[in-house]
Amino acid sequence: MQSKVRGYSDRKVDRPVIGSCIRTVGTAPSGANRQPWPFVAIPGVEFKHRIRLASEEEERKFYEGGAGDEWFKALEPIGINGDKPHLDKAPG
Repeated sequence: MQSKVRGYSDRKVDRPVIGSCIRTVGTAPSGANRQPWPFVAIPGVEFKHRIRLASEEEERKFYEGGAGDEWFKALEPIGINGDKPHLDKAPG
């Protein structure tokens, strides 16, 4: 099962649209109303793949000992695991 958040289109998105999205989501409320959200658009295929590999390595550590039963129980229904193929596919 794949979470909707993890489902991406590989359709190209124009940079002005990406910029508008980043400006919009950067206003989402947070605790203490500080909006500390970092967003980055990564256009390079090779760099996105390096990010995927690094993310998967950290996720492996999490799933091999950093996560407790409560985490596994919460993640199971939405199908999230250490695999991050969406990071290669996501448009940048």
